[in-house]
Amino acid sequence: MIRKMIALTLALLMLISVFGVSESKFDDNDTIVAMIGDESDFVQAVEEALVKKGFLLEDEADGYFDQYTELAVMNFQMSKDYEANGLLTKRQLYWLDRATYNKWFDTSYIVYITNGGSRYHLWECAALKNALEIMPISVNIAEDLGYYPCKRCKPYLY
Repeated sequence: MIRKMIALTLALLMLISVFGVSESKFDDNDTIVAMIGDESDFVQAVEEALVKKGFLLEDEADGYFDQYTELAVMNFQMSKDYEANGLLTKRQLYWLDRATYNKWFDTSYIVYITNGGSRYHLWECAALKNALEIMPISVNIAEDLGYYPCKRCKPYLY
């Protein structure tokens, strides 16, 4: 299935190179966040989201935005009726994987931890019901401190 999508994407790329493509228009709130040649932990997170959604093979998620990642992004873009140009924008990342978007861009994404706990939670989680001390914290900081998402409330889905 993925190999067919890659073949279709390559055919589309050949058509674009022959007939040209219009210049992309991005508004201020839709900046490009990843493109071919980028290499980082962020690209790794994007690739993992593409794997999770079935656009990229797991062994191709290596933290380097190469031609395979570009094709996967283009297939995602086509599935959402975006211009298939291989340039991932903030808005597209939001629709690809909200958890990845929240981790990297939404600093207001607050979760809750307890004294002595090892997981972070949403406010309405039953695990917090009897906790004596509940602390709000950014999800980025919670993960940096070694906390894991709660399996009950699944804060990584929001």
